[in-house]
Amino acid sequence: MGNERWSRRQFVSRAGKTAGGVVLGLSFADFLAACGTSTSGTSGSGKLEIFSWWTGPGEKDGLAELTGAGRSTTDYWVRYSLSAMIFAGVFDRYPLLKVGSVEHEAAWIPHWLKQMDFTYVERPVFTKGWKSAEGLMPSDYWKRNMFVEFMEDDLGVQLRDRIGVENMLWGSDYPHAEATFPRSQQFLGRMFAGVPEADLRKITSDNAAKMFGFTLFFLALAAFFFFVYGRLKPPQLEAARPT
Repeated sequence: MGNERWSRRQFVSRAGKTAGGVVLGLSFADFLAACGTSTSGTSGSGKLEIFSWWTGPGEKDGLAELTGAGRSTTDYWVRYSLSAMIFAGVFDRYPLLKVGSVEHEAAWIPHWLKQMDFTYVERPVFTKGWKSAEGLMPSDYWKRNMFVEFMEDDLGVQLRDRIGVENMLWGSDYPHAEATFPRSQQFLGRMFAGVPEADLRKITSDNAAKMFGFTLFFLALAAFFFFVYGRLKPPQLEAARPT
């Protein structure tokens, strides 16, 4: 990347589609600084690489190249990239930074967290000298700095206490072809059967509202008016306006 300076949009596009990964450098540091508050903590000595969900190092870019084996293991590069950010000390330097896995489901997370903690404690040679500046375990950074969005993962819902209810967001992926819409309520009823109402609300609405700064009341109000007026025909809409 050299000393190129990219906008946030340019960086995300390039990072999401590169075949060789993105190595931590000036441009990436600038991007992270724009997303989170920097502290005086030092970064790790390991190389930071981020890959897209379908493209690993040396692989061709594009959904057309995705195989059944690749589609069923898409979370591999997500785990790799999130782990790389932790072991490179990114969250020591930018403690307010939030990074998430979107559309890769969630049931893989408990084992991944256990493996990171095991590596940090029992196999420190692989961390290349990195130690948490705050005395945290790798899984603690997940709890503080990361989240997961999923669509159809009933096993992930069952493992919510291991994943962290506060770290989980559900999404319908509307209007894409694989979206749960227009049967989202059926999907939710099946996945969240027996789940306490408090957990259901957090995962399906409250967590997202908190993260993105939404006010649920005003969001629901806007959705209501959009739904009502969106279904009115032009004459009806005109007649509904005050004279």
